[in-house]
Amino acid sequence: SRLRVSSALASPIAVVRLSAMAACASDLMPLTQEIASSIELESGLAEPPRSRASPPRWARVALAACAVAVPAALALLAQRAAGSSAAPPPAPTSVATGHVVGLAEDGRPRTPQDGSGNGTRKKPHVVLILADDYGWGNLGVHRHFNRTEDQKQAQAEVHTPNLDHLVRHGVLLERHYAYKICSPSRSSLQSGRLAVHVNTVNTGVTYWNLGDNVSGFAGIPRNMTGIAQKMKEGGYKTHMVGKWDAGMATPQHTPLGRGYDTWLGYFQHANDYWNEGMPLASTGNLDICENRFVDFSLYNETYRGPVTKAIRKELGCEMCPGHLQIPNIKSQVNATGCNQLHNGSFSNYCLSDSCYEEAMFNHRALDIIQSHDTSHPLFLFYSFHLLHTPLQVPESYLSQLDRLVEESGGRPIDSANRRLYAAMVLYMDTMVGNLVAALEDRDMYRDTLIVFMADNGGPVYEPGSANNHPLKGGKYSDWEG
Repeated sequence: SRLRVSSALASPIAVVRLSAMAACASDLMPLTQEIASSIELESGLAEPPRSRASPPRWARVALAACAVAVPAALALLAQRAAGSSAAPPPAPTSVATGHVVGLAEDGRPRTPQDGSGNGTRKKPHVVLILADDYGWGNLGVHRHFNRTEDQKQAQAEVHTPNLDHLVRHGVLLERHYAYKICSPSRSSLQSGRLAVHVNTVNTGVTYWNLGDNVSGFAGIPRNMTGIAQKMKEGGYKTHMVGKWDAGMATPQHTPLGRGYDTWLGYFQHANDYWNEGMPLASTGNLDICENRFVDFSLYNETYRGPVTKAIRKELGCEMCPGHLQIPNIKSQVNATGCNQLHNGSFSNYCLSDSCYEEAMFNHRALDIIQSHDTSHPLFLFYSFHLLHTPLQVPESYLSQLDRLVEESGGRPIDSANRRLYAAMVLYMDTMVGNLVAALEDRDMYRDTLIVFMADNGGPVYEPGSANNHPLKGGKYSDWEG
């Protein structure tokens, strides 16, 4: 059975697919099945029909208990994976403690096996996907109304078939809250603590409080434990791709210092999608290096350093000979990867789609899945740069978006930034689809917990161009948007 619950909606988005979970709250199953058979609240802004009785108080409490708070659920999963036999202490009433178990075709809870035939539980693979600055109204399932012309246009601009598929076959958490900006939200997720106890500001990476060598840096204090460290204790192979933004002052602050076996990505709030530099459009400020820092690294057991041209080639990027890869205050290429500095005979070149930063992230993530030894559980943290500024995307996705909008009966998008953002959403959805397909190809999908969520609300200021309708506010605000 599937429950879809909503009232006043909240941001950001969290979509959870729970399949064959090892840790099952069997005592909640009869209750959730009873609720599922007696209550159905349709997603959306419309109120339930007046003829339908409101759910009793016990049902509302049960529903709240089953709305799993993602960091808490992952922390509990890590604790059990680490082999802790002690029962966890009672949680405060404001913290959700329920688990949702995947169902087999006969409707009974599925118990993953270790292959020995003796019923031993097998630890599930975990793929945690984090979108950056994702707007509430930029998810397809939140665009089901098309009564007015504006609603029809908004529906035509949003295309997320892969995410919508996960929602239909999983659990949609409509009241999942996170901090309002990047670094505190990510520090909270990695540490399992509220942001107020970890980090509350997007501190510049060069910040250093000379009187505090534990927590006097940007990101997570050095003495805190990260989720990947707990997963490693539980026997997981831990990998990360994408945005970190949780500290870089010392090796302890980096992804490797926090428990990840490998990492491909960047440290700061954002970088350029095409040359991984730090133009003003990415961070909005001028740093002490005059924005000449290239923020793109690969860490593993044998190499820790920048992503070189040779590594880019391994990641599928064949760089144009005329592309000088010179970071600066102004990006060398435009939003679609075409040269705008007119470097001699190469003034008209455009970079290949495979050199888009997110394409290289996806290439790396797919390689992790395809080469993974399934005798060990996998923990993959896929941290998108999308949809953070600068708004950049391959031209092919802009063309694809324009075609989809037209086929959906919409008008051409009349805002350049909104069009870029919508195409970036389409790109992100495609990458999620690639991950799911790779898990299916390796026969890992049915034994994988997939969590998709956003770090904070979508930015509704220029150039952010997200859409959080009907929620108020957006990134940086304390409203639900």
